[in-house]
Amino acid sequence: MNTPRISVLVPAFNDAEFLPQGLESLRTQSFTDFEVIVSDDCSSDATRDVAKHYAQSDARFRLVTNEQNLGMTRNWNRALREARGTFVVKLDADDALRQDALRALA
Repeated sequence: MNTPRISVLVPAFNDAEFLPQGLESLRTQSFTDFEVIVSDDCSSDATRDVAKHYAQSDARFRLVTNEQNLGMTRNWNRALREARGTFVVKLDADDALRQDALRALA
């Protein structure tokens, strides 16, 4: 298992409307040595389905699901525990990055 340079943490709760734009902004990054961890906090919408789609189509993406709602801070920490990268970046589920953002951060 390779260690990615950057772990991008995406804590999510009922963010199905905005999550595709954020995950697509990660998928198309010019810098490719990263992983994405979407931590779903018991969403009642299609958040989990959106994240699962990306995880199934791109090995850099992973979905973790909480058994109970943890709240914002504990959900972020759940994603952080899953991170394998040397560096960590948090991206809120309703945000997106410019195409060279991870390259600039690295």
